[in-house]
Amino acid sequence: MTRTDVETEKSNSGLLRRRERLHSEVSSILENRILNGELNIGDRLGSESAIASEFGVSTRSVREAIQVLETKGLVRRRHGERTEVVRDDVDGYLDTLAVTVRQRFSTDPDYLLQLMAVRRMIEAEVLEILTDLENPVTPAVEAALEAMQKARDQKDFSGFVNADASFHLALVHATDNQVLQHIYDNLSGLINDVIHVSSRVPTKSLDEAYAEHASIFDLISKRDKAGSKALLRAQIDNSADYLRQAIEKSNQKKPEKRNKMADFDYSDTDWEAIERLKKWYSGDIHDSMEALGLWGCLEGISLLGALEPGDVVCGPAVTVLFEPSDRKGEPQDVYHNAIDNAPKGGIMVCDASCAPGSCSGELMSTGAKTHGCAATVVNGTVRDLAQVRSLGYPLFGTMPSPIGVTGKKEPKKSQVPLQIGKATVKPGDVIFGDIDGVVVIAKEHVKAVADQADALGKEEATNRDRILAGEKLQAIWPAE
Repeated sequence: MTRTDVETEKSNSGLLRRRERLHSEVSSILENRILNGELNIGDRLGSESAIASEFGVSTRSVREAIQVLETKGLVRRRHGERTEVVRDDVDGYLDTLAVTVRQRFSTDPDYLLQLMAVRRMIEAEVLEILTDLENPVTPAVEAALEAMQKARDQKDFSGFVNADASFHLALVHATDNQVLQHIYDNLSGLINDVIHVSSRVPTKSLDEAYAEHASIFDLISKRDKAGSKALLRAQIDNSADYLRQAIEKSNQKKPEKRNKMADFDYSDTDWEAIERLKKWYSGDIHDSMEALGLWGCLEGISLLGALEPGDVVCGPAVTVLFEPSDRKGEPQDVYHNAIDNAPKGGIMVCDASCAPGSCSGELMSTGAKTHGCAATVVNGTVRDLAQVRSLGYPLFGTMPSPIGVTGKKEPKKSQVPLQIGKATVKPGDVIFGDIDGVVVIAKEHVKAVADQADALGKEEATNRDRILAGEKLQAIWPAE
């Protein structure tokens, strides 16, 4: 049986648009209503069905739109209640931004240098504002400089660095520019960490470091715009050089990680063939494979999450292998790393059949969806199905179970071949899933299977037309 090349729905403007864009349009319109005050803090959005009716979209598109708004801090959902407008967007977004930046440090230390460039831009603008004020120096700035002097005299390196960070933070707050304060406050913890790292590299003494800050203080007090900005920029540029030295030194000592980015290179994915496969259903796909002498059914795995009737998922596999483990409190770095580095449109495939426990539920599904994954397939149990379905995320597994994995198993390897029943799943192989089950197509056979599915689909379309025209089934498929 065929399906339309592109699923469409009617928008409130009467135009037909691609279904995958609809939730973005709905979230954009609702966001504008919140930001322009049409929807106020504390207001409740209409029910999902009411919003779907207003915009002419499915409730799934509405759920995805609300998820986007919730991520931005504009709304809050509670079980059994209608979605509430909260406008936590500024603080929430900046806090999320700071967390995101910190997470990036673990995989890309050069991100620290980019943070220094941001710091340079912010603090230079701060001095631009301060030196236009009649009284540019506040008591908080003076107190921070005095704390630096005290720490210098006591040869308290850690205390000096903390006072250093407080000095720069106090300068930002002296501007009384609340937007700058919001931005800097949410990054100040990271900047403090950077100052600690960069301060350990140079041979500059605490006396010299204090004198440098005292000079900046004096120039600001004199409202010397050019002089204070030049000295501050030079100080931050020197810190960036020290930081670069620290990163290079750290990289020389750092052991090579097993999960290289090269493990997640999907540049050879045949996306054109994948789009062709999406026109069909899993039965068509597996019939086409069998016609070519192939087998790809992941037996025992079925849809337990959300997928609209008639929808399918299809994309390259990112694999994770779980192994028995009695360790507790260990982070699932291998699984998290795989999700973080999965290509957009990729499908997570986990073999967690080695021991009881559900390796995927609401949080892993949320993370996978946020990072652009099309679905997660688990050879094992899964949980939090109510939340996963509300999220609108396609999660496949053998059966539901509330049992967790801690103390039973943990992810040990990623981007390795998985044996699931009679089928082998390798990184980059194409996964196809729908309400009937899951099929894997080896990367080297994807185009051939797509060609076979197209041919089979044309034949089935002809047969369907003959049936609808009233022709007898035995005439269509005569006994041999």
